[in-house]
Amino acid sequence: MKNKIVVLAAVVTLVAVYAGVAVSQQEPSIRPFDQMNTQLQARMDRLETNQKFILQKLDTVIANQQKILGELDVVKIRATRR
Repeated sequence: MKNKIVVLAAVVTLVAVYAGVAVSQQEPSIRPFDQMNTQLQARMDRLETNQKFILQKLDTVIANQQKILGELDVVKIRATRR
């Protein structure tokens, strides 16, 4: 009876060790954190692209404002000389 219990305990232990080694050797597929990291990286790339586009538009607006202010200076000078 004791021999059967010892053999059964040994078999259960070996199966548990084998299962643990088999599971640890498997290469995990995409982990949730890796997937979240990929999504965040994609959002960051879109954000950088949009930010560059907005900065280009702001540069255009500033250049146009400077042109308008230059024209207003010309109009102001002509009005005061008369």
